[in-house]
Amino acid sequence: MLADNYPIAFDKDAARTHATRFVNGIWLGSQYISFGDKQRMYSDQTAHSFVVKAGQTVDPAIDFSNTQSAAWMDGYVYIDRNHNGQFDVSNPAAQGVLDADNDLVSFSGLTLTDGTMYNSTGTQLSNLSSIDPPAFKVPTTPGFYYMRYKVDWDNLDSQGSLVSGNDIIKNGGGIIDVRLRVYGNDSTATVTAVSNHGKVVFDNGDALTSRKPKLGSSFTVSIRPDHGYRVSDVTLRHGILSGDSIYNKVAQYTSMTLPGDTLDHGLLAIPETMVDGDVEITVNYEPATIDVAAPSYQLVFSDEFDTDGKPDPKKWATSNRAGAAWNRFVTDADSLAFVKDGSLVLRCVKNGKTTGNADLMVSGAKETQNKFSFTYGRVDIRMKTKKHTGNFPAAWMMPHPPREGWPNSGEIDIFETIDNQDVAYHTVHSNWTYNLKKTGSPKSSGNEACTVEQWHVYGLEWDSKEIRWYLDGKQVFSYAKSGDNNARNNKQWPFDHPFYIILNQSVGMNTWASNPDPSFEYESQVDYVRVWQLKNADGTDFVPFDTLTTAKPDPQHFADGTKWRRLTIHAGHYPLIYTKDYQPISLTTTTPSNSDEALWCIVKTEKGKYQIYNKKAGPEKILVSPKTVGEQNGLNMYPVVMEAAAVDTAAYVMDWTEEDVTCLPNENGFLLKQDGTGYAMNKRNDKLAFWTTGADFGSTFLFSAPITVTTGIEVINASSNTRKADDRWYDLSGRVVSKPQKGIYINNGKKVVIQ
Repeated sequence: MLADNYPIAFDKDAARTHATRFVNGIWLGSQYISFGDKQRMYSDQTAHSFVVKAGQTVDPAIDFSNTQSAAWMDGYVYIDRNHNGQFDVSNPAAQGVLDADNDLVSFSGLTLTDGTMYNSTGTQLSNLSSIDPPAFKVPTTPGFYYMRYKVDWDNLDSQGSLVSGNDIIKNGGGIIDVRLRVYGNDSTATVTAVSNHGKVVFDNGDALTSRKPKLGSSFTVSIRPDHGYRVSDVTLRHGILSGDSIYNKVAQYTSMTLPGDTLDHGLLAIPETMVDGDVEITVNYEPATIDVAAPSYQLVFSDEFDTDGKPDPKKWATSNRAGAAWNRFVTDADSLAFVKDGSLVLRCVKNGKTTGNADLMVSGAKETQNKFSFTYGRVDIRMKTKKHTGNFPAAWMMPHPPREGWPNSGEIDIFETIDNQDVAYHTVHSNWTYNLKKTGSPKSSGNEACTVEQWHVYGLEWDSKEIRWYLDGKQVFSYAKSGDNNARNNKQWPFDHPFYIILNQSVGMNTWASNPDPSFEYESQVDYVRVWQLKNADGTDFVPFDTLTTAKPDPQHFADGTKWRRLTIHAGHYPLIYTKDYQPISLTTTTPSNSDEALWCIVKTEKGKYQIYNKKAGPEKILVSPKTVGEQNGLNMYPVVMEAAAVDTAAYVMDWTEEDVTCLPNENGFLLKQDGTGYAMNKRNDKLAFWTTGADFGSTFLFSAPITVTTGIEVINASSNTRKADDRWYDLSGRVVSKPQKGIYINNGKKVVIQ
């Protein structure tokens, strides 16, 4: 036994010995705290707090793993009401009633002294198979309290059972300590930051002074380093920051430090269990090896469902009814999709025949089609559902516009579950997976065990190469874009255009989910929907490589509307400068330029390769590289520009491939490799070269934002009647032309081409 405050009956480092029983985490209402190391019997999670209003009645729950159908363990909750460094526990009275000063505040089952079995609400039990403690009322005095959850067998001792042959370790129980933050009238948190070489803002770009988050509610900040810096680490200090750090034997604030590489593209999520008072964020920076600010995630869409009533019509519309399982009962009724107590409630119920249709049931479904759609980014949806035969809720995405219909245009399922299962499913659908049945190359669906009746964050991260699914922040599945031409030609990856979000509560039709039970009220709740996209430091959109491409240059309009970009080699930041045909590309200046020699466009071919053109060289010429790599100083290691029609494909390669880099995490950098050999372009001898190199700074390219160049020449048709009779037209020598025909003229101070 430990000789300190809040002792336990075993060594804090004791290992779990039971093969199937362990504690995953604990709940208080919708707030969740993970147990941490599941190989241990004890977990100190007092850096986190459950946050509740004074005198509130709350529902505890225990996330317990057990292969049996019933837990056959009991759950206990303790609060040190008197702040004396221990839990003062006395036996319950008759029928399990607890005294008001008892530090045991809730238990799921206990054998009383008379041999009867009760829980703390006075409900008599026939056995002790249930683990979730009943609801209880928290103290009415605001402040921090020390709190303990215990999983044990029929034993009220807060330190854990030591009964021979029936002790807490042998039975596979566990103890987890947290803090309880009880607040009064002041229910908001002030967020501040110390950040000397960058700024910290809310994820939508708002200043930290713009609002105060609610206590016990999560929020996200965006950390944006200045050029030349990157985040070294971040320290969070949270709680009652003024006054003593320890009061009434309980920490009034705690702090934790996170390494900079834990940030997700600059985002830092502050969980609800750390919003237990004011929050202070201290960011330490270090010089970066490069002077390029990494793009960061910025919030582009969110709904916290904070206003009771109808969902926000600016964000959501009712889905259309059709014949699929998910939408065959969809009805635009307020009772089927509404906001209440901070959540979107979606229901599917027996049809009362007042809706104008004779269907068995009616269901709620909301979507963002024609209101919000996006290509690439991150989505978090926090939701829960009620298990029952026939249950079939979903949070998913469909293309906008559909272009080729389902499934060719694609479908991305963020979360689905069915019937009574405690399983979250994550799936993509396409022509490749559905029509051609190619569900294993790559695997198109994953699943993860979870308690779907509890709140979980179902996340998705989507870029031009891969889709990744997350459950409570942990990656659980991924689906990658295939490099196989046959797969691409058969629409294996239709996920390169905008998708919109759908939230619905449906029921099965005995294909996947079972037929519904009309007597049951099916219900799912959504706490929030949040979408982020990558933005560069200047606020412009981050550019995935595939979106760098432009249409193949049209000789007649080569300069107008083309997506021209500066291409810069990362090491030294040398822009690629074209000089003349058959000569290496110069890398001698570090000064950015928008001159024709410094502007390039990238064209994606039908085979998924890339070709590179220069504005000065013109539309008939292309960047090529010799197939045979010679000595380092030989001319056959340098890409050159030449006429595309004159390229000897036996000696030169004019197609390039692209690869994301690993040396520049979260940056808009890519490798450009010679198709067929995998040699990457880099810098040698102040020239653009290619060699058998890896992903380093010297072989990585950075691309500027698109630079749209116009010639200033207006093009009109000879038959056009837009020319006015009193217009004065001049030829290029300055002579007046009374009836201009096809050619180039000056009109109103502008060059005009008449075709």
